[in-house]
Amino acid sequence: MAPRRRQRSWRTTFGEPAFITGKGEATSQPLPAPRRGPGWFYPLVAVVAVALVYLWVKPAVHEEPTAPPTAASDAVSPEIVQLLQVARRQHADDRLTSPPGDNAVETLREVLKRDPKNAAARAELREIAETYGRWAKIAAAKGARGRARRYVERGLMVDPTNDVLHAQLHELGGE
Repeated sequence: MAPRRRQRSWRTTFGEPAFITGKGEATSQPLPAPRRGPGWFYPLVAVVAVALVYLWVKPAVHEEPTAPPTAASDAVSPEIVQLLQVARRQHADDRLTSPPGDNAVETLREVLKRDPKNAAARAELREIAETYGRWAKIAAAKGARGRARRYVERGLMVDPTNDVLHAQLHELGGE
């Protein structure tokens, strides 16, 4: 029996289906090339991890500021040097005039009792008075005039000769 026209045209147009002829079936493809090493990614991750561990583990180095050596400091007793270091630490911790018994002003006055001409102790007292002056400016800028006045008065108790603090007190309505 001869194929019908429609069937013939289908075969000539599309050919035999692949499942009948076996042609066009999946052939074995070559295996993909083996993967190369991780390249730069893992070494970079390792370096970053080591750097972070180092920064986390390394001890924090905090050096106390030391006074510049002078000819007069060579003659200073070790007790006075130790008291000056304690006073600087108290000043850094903002223990300026309180708490009683553990503040920078009392420690510096003890230094001046033992060595009345100690320039480092006098300079530290001036610095404490200036700190109170800065605090007073900040408080006054925020509108806390009473607190600013108390800061100026404390600064004047530390250094009664400070002209800047006297001017601030006058501006705040004192004297």
